[in-house]
Amino acid sequence: MSFNASNVEPAPVFLTGMPGSGKTTVGRILARLTHRDFLDLDAAFLATHGHGPAESIREEGEALFRQKEQLLFSAAATRRGVVVSCGGGTLVDEKSRRQARDLGVVVHLEASLTALAQRLKDASHHPLLEGTGLAESLSGLLQVRRAAYRDCDFAIDTSCTSPFATAAMIQQRLLALDGGSSHAAAQKTDSGSEICVSLGRRSYPVWITESRELGELPRLLSETAAGRRPFVVGDEKVLSLYGKSLFAALGIEAQRSFALPEGEKGKQLSHLEGYLETLLGRGVSRDSVLVAVGGGAALDAAGFAASIYMRGIPCLYVATTLLAAVDAAIGGKTAMDLAGAKNIPGSFTQPAGVLVPCSLVVDHMEQGAPDGYGELLKSWLLTGAGAERASWMVRKDGTFYRSRVASAIAEAVVHKAGVVAEDEQDHTGARATLNLGHTFAHALESASGYRISHGRAVAWGLVVACRISEKLGLAESGLAIDVQEAARRLGLWPPPDSVDGLAALKHVGGDKKAGDGDITMVLLERPGMPVLKKMKIEVTKKLMAESLGPIL
Repeated sequence: MSFNASNVEPAPVFLTGMPGSGKTTVGRILARLTHRDFLDLDAAFLATHGHGPAESIREEGEALFRQKEQLLFSAAATRRGVVVSCGGGTLVDEKSRRQARDLGVVVHLEASLTALAQRLKDASHHPLLEGTGLAESLSGLLQVRRAAYRDCDFAIDTSCTSPFATAAMIQQRLLALDGGSSHAAAQKTDSGSEICVSLGRRSYPVWITESRELGELPRLLSETAAGRRPFVVGDEKVLSLYGKSLFAALGIEAQRSFALPEGEKGKQLSHLEGYLETLLGRGVSRDSVLVAVGGGAALDAAGFAASIYMRGIPCLYVATTLLAAVDAAIGGKTAMDLAGAKNIPGSFTQPAGVLVPCSLVVDHMEQGAPDGYGELLKSWLLTGAGAERASWMVRKDGTFYRSRVASAIAEAVVHKAGVVAEDEQDHTGARATLNLGHTFAHALESASGYRISHGRAVAWGLVVACRISEKLGLAESGLAIDVQEAARRLGLWPPPDSVDGLAALKHVGGDKKAGDGDITMVLLERPGMPVLKKMKIEVTKKLMAESLGPIL
């Protein structure tokens, strides 16, 4: 069944599968992602008859239950714009299955018998599984239903995939059937907006919420790390401010957490062994999930620790700064720092999910912390919005428009999510464009012993990159001035006299984009048109030295 784009309401989607395959949870998420209503057939049965399927089977027998169920299904099948979570045996009936295949899309949620047994735990709510051991009963029931389950439009294995990722994969398959676009986009939710970072089985949501509370965390965990025990890791300041709210939201004691040093100090590789020892000593295991809370440095360090602890456990991010929200939390680059070079030890490990509580981000911005503006400016230059976007975000007096923070974050996340989905591990060059301004920025950070913040260094690096672009004839004159004035409006210009740009050039060769005497610079023809240019390191240093001018 394919879709007709002219239809006002999309075709129905029917989820089928064994008990424990995730039909209800996945169905709710899929309905949200695809702008459909959600109908749980078991819940509809309870609402109609006053008792659920299990009670009906026990009291009236399976045959009568199936007759009643089929009547409910026939009514549901004629609806458009709905995701229907069918009972495990609903579409075993051939007539119902034909109706579903003719009217909509049938998706079979598969799962291993081991995964099903772990999720169900026992047969107390499933009379058809009673009698023998749970694993044996599941195997027998699957044998009876296997042929019917195979008669579907497509199947998704949910054994080792989060409910959200399963729903995201179904969404992508539906879009392919419809011939629609799969580009990342922000969609409105009851609490703010949501962006899906679409990476198949590693897909995850970014929730941008307006609330100051962290009450969305349990629901986010249920969709992305269901059944795992949370353990909180955050920088000292963030945990002192929001620790109690976090622990209350997650229903855990403060002992299930530990604090990292603030800022880049928390990313020093020398701390890593201590982090891992602490996780082990406090009982973090393979069935745990880290909840990393704070700015970009905290998320980088916690994400890297999670990626190597017991060969990798999930890590969910709560971004409390603008810099973390628009950059570090998205894309799966985790890292720590060496003494003379930034982000050399690291991994590509996507988070389980991301929560951006905008009120907390705004609190941080109001404390005079404009670092995130550097990454926002970079995003505007890459998307084509241009440096003039700074005046949309920040007034002439330096104050920002609170009402526009969530939109600005969403725009940046959508852009980065699209790039990451296209080139997750920097293989094609698409993701490398996100390093615009970063070659010089990382050199500055290293030269300063990380006293210069990442966001400020990026803003200065953007000016240098644009000056080099003009010098090489790639960009028209005036681009660098526009970027410089945008940085000024954002409170990132001019750099203080203490910044030594020439000293920073010594660290350019230590950038992770360097190799065999060459380095790949990201330059700009014009907003929306980044260019990758491979150059000798010494040539790069010379161009940078010539482009420092009155900056540093």
